[in-house]
This record gives sequence, C-alpha cells and structure tokens, in this order.
Amino acid sequence: FGLAMSDNMVDGPYFYMSGYPSTGTLEYQNLPEFSNGKWYLSEHWNGAVLPLSSLEDLSKEQNKAIINDYLLKAVNWFLNQS
Repeated sequence: FGLAMSDNMVDGPYFYMSGYPSTGTLEYQNLPEFSNGKWYLSEHWNGAVLPLSSLEDLSKEQNKAIINDYLLKAVNWFLNQS
C-alpha cells in the first residue's frame, strides 16, 4: 500500500495496492469492482489504484466510504489468493 504522485499510469496523486507472494505469482482474475478505484494490469505493474481526484468535492463520510471500499476489497482479494 502507498500513496504515489502523478506518473504515467495515473494523472495525479493516488493510493495504490500491489502484492507479491513469497512464492509463485498472483493470478489477477476475479477482481472485485471498486466504487471509485480500478485495477491496472500491465507488463510492468499489477495492482489496484484509487486516484485522489475521485475524492474531491465529496463529504468526509463519502470519502471514508470510498476509501474503505477500496481498502477492504483490495486486501480481501489479496488475502484470498494464497
């Protein structure tokens, strides 16, 4: 998990989640949908992102709900891969 600045993948700061198992590789299948985040699957990086721009102009409660949705779905997906 982390917070990244704008780069070639996302135009603006974003939260990200990516995982690497101790052995083998992750199969990025049956991915959950997020209310505002999305999965990026490429040759160089696989993981979930939540652009901070998706949190603009929303209430504190709405932001909490979006961030919780993103975190819970991403972590649960990862934990179910082992």
